Amino acid sequence: GGLFTALQGLLPALAEHGVRVSLHGLLDAGWSLDADSWGDAEVYAHKVNGPAAFGYSAPMRRAVRQTPADVVHCHGLWKYPSLLARRVQRGKRVPLVVSPHGMLNEQALQVARLKKKIALLAYERHSIMHAQCLHALVDTELDAIRRFGYRGPVCVIPNGVPAAGERSALVAPWWQHSLGIAPDAPVLLYLGRKHPIKNLDGLLAA
Repeated sequence: GGLFTALQGLLPALAEHGVRVSLHGLLDAGWSLDADSWGDAEVYAHKVNGPAAFGYSAPMRRAVRQTPADVVHCHGLWKYPSLLARRVQRGKRVPLVVSPHGMLNEQALQVARLKKKIALLAYERHSIMHAQCLHALVDTELDAIRRFGYRGPVCVIPNGVPAAGERSALVAPWWQHSLGIAPDAPVLLYLGRKHPIKNLDGLLAA
């Protein structure tokens, strides 16, 4: 999904600037297919103990607490890693940065509304409000964060994309020839849910 793609680009970019990143996530069925795509990055997929909807992981808790850190950066909300990030940040006495990736937008909050209300009461609101900084991808997400009630620093930084020179080296997809699309033809490919929250009308207009 989106978090996977964003982090896969972020890790090597940080490494180029001399930043060591230890990435910890939850093990899922697709990990065996994705593991090699991370290259030499320090990436760990931890087994989930209990319901996948919450994602509690005892191995992740032990590993993250043993990992030295100057900053804890949590990507995404609503699952155990978000709760763990706040606990680790408090234990290590280091800053916590939270990247909601659109999960605080009003439309997103309406999806699985009851589950999110419970998470907010139990731990999520506390974690967000005690973060030293929130990371928004666009100005509209900044607005959503402010409506949610967070008054701390928010940094607006869009997700990165490959530079033009890097894009030109990509191999054309298999379906381009089979559909009779010329190799140099511009292609707009959308992969995701057909849902108003994805703003496909805005994409087509742009």
